Amino acid sequence: MPILRYSRTFLLFSLVSLVSTSPVKADDEAPADDPLRSELEGIYAEWKQAVTDRDAAHWEKVTAAYTRMNIRNTIVSQKLAFPDALFESPVRPPALEGLKFLDARAVKRTAQAIYFGRINFGLEPAMEPGTAPTAIPENLLVLRFIREDTWKFDTTRLLSLEGADEVKKQIADGDYSFLEDETFTPPGEVPAVPRPCAVPERIGHLQVVALGYETEITINNGSKHLIADTASAELIIGGLKSGPNRIVIRTRPIPSIAGEEEIEKEFQLRILSLDDHAQKEPIEVFKYTPTTVPPLYEAHVRGLPN
Repeated sequence: MPILRYSRTFLLFSLVSLVSTSPVKADDEAPADDPLRSELEGIYAEWKQAVTDRDAAHWEKVTAAYTRMNIRNTIVSQKLAFPDALFESPVRPPALEGLKFLDARAVKRTAQAIYFGRINFGLEPAMEPGTAPTAIPENLLVLRFIREDTWKFDTTRLLSLEGADEVKKQIADGDYSFLEDETFTPPGEVPAVPRPCAVPERIGHLQVVALGYETEITINNGSKHLIADTASAELIIGGLKSGPNRIVIRTRPIPSIAGEEEIEKEFQLRILSLDDHAQKEPIEVFKYTPTTVPPLYEAHVRGLPN
């Protein structure tokens, strides 16, 4: 399994796959004066301006507490300064101008607004004078919010429409029935705000291949990772101690559906350790490749080998 590099991206953009549903003609899109849409777009505009201005105080005011602590712990776990490192990401909040508004809805203390179009995160390479800009593909942008005293900004999600020409056609036809899929429903519940982590002795990264398995990995009772039928590379929140670190791995095979082929199964896990960003190559401190995957496995792993 190759070593995967981690970029310093702190705005919590995430990629998810799109699930389309059978078409049913939707109502016309909500008007621009829809109260929820207007309120959410206003909060997003404030958040975007705070990021653009590198204004940490304003960013904290308009960002949900749960999100703030997740970002803070992500930065600290990389031995970077918070909030100084907050605005170092090359990713820029995309403008909503030029995007097609599709939907805004709220469930309990969560809400989201969805847009379609060419979403520019500011990562397009610079072009030579007189050449055409690189085409930005059409995708979906989901802005998520959490209700506290008022709505606060949570995260931005980019949903790729690569290969989903039927969904693009539905949008062009005014058919937004795919938005009824649970992928596009606000979660409703807000997780508890995590505890702040301390600056770690070692920066830790986790690499997992869990094809055909649902896996829960807990490191030092603080960094929790849920991986299901995929490969993943993740930062260990709170990092690693130079001495022993407690690793708990719970694994459950994903059952095959009757009449279908057996699900391919593969399981590998690696933990990598770095002193700081001056160390170019991480050290592999743990590798777990069982022939038979047990439901529970515990180990103590040193973050700095002897």
